[in-house]
Amino acid sequence: MSVNPSNPPDATEEPSDRDVDEALVLAYLRQHPDLLVRHPALLGGLELPHGVRDAESLLEHQARRLREQNQELRDRLSDLVSNARDNESVNRRLQSLAVALLGAGTASDTFAEIYQCLTDGFRASSAAIRIYGAPAAADARGCGEFVGPDGAVTDLLRECMQDGSMRLGPLDAESLQLLFSDQAERVLSAALVGLRAPRVRGVLAIGSDQAGRFEASAGTVFLEHLGALVSQAVARFDDARY
Repeated sequence: MSVNPSNPPDATEEPSDRDVDEALVLAYLRQHPDLLVRHPALLGGLELPHGVRDAESLLEHQARRLREQNQELRDRLSDLVSNARDNESVNRRLQSLAVALLGAGTASDTFAEIYQCLTDGFRASSAAIRIYGAPAAADARGCGEFVGPDGAVTDLLRECMQDGSMRLGPLDAESLQLLFSDQAERVLSAALVGLRAPRVRGVLAIGSDQAGRFEASAGTVFLEHLGALVSQAVARFDDARY
């Protein structure tokens, strides 16, 4: 509000709306000096030319905030690139397993390919397959994976087989012992995948010596594809008459 010296303002003159608004803002900022810290997005819209007295600290805060945002963006981009590489690697390994399973002529070769893929390709500490049925071919009768329709089973395994679902995380002691026997103590987290082929009633178990390797909140797309591959591969050797 400008003042003409030859025309002094009336003592009763009301302050303008802008004066009132700015006064309220300034008073609020004095009472809450950390406002811009609590609302960093507001900094991006402020205009603070360099060289203005007492503005340097705010400019430094803006610059620091921009550096932090840039670092956050770089970290997120790095995570996206890393995830893409991991997904590509998983897809390649699943393809390799599918090709190997097509070439496996016997049950023992089929199980060997699955175990090798899991321990070498996917860094599993332990792996086990349990099929609650009888082997259809003579060369499959020596495979310990076939435990028969009345084989020992836990509630957890039964649930996976009933709905063809999966369970991730630590397992109960009974399931650990049944699946991994002498290696049970090493398995701190595991993935149980119900086999879903029409002729197969069984589970695929993948164990890890890392407690956080398999968590309930983890993605399951890879495990779903793996379960489908294993289900179809072992169905050839399962006797469907039980």
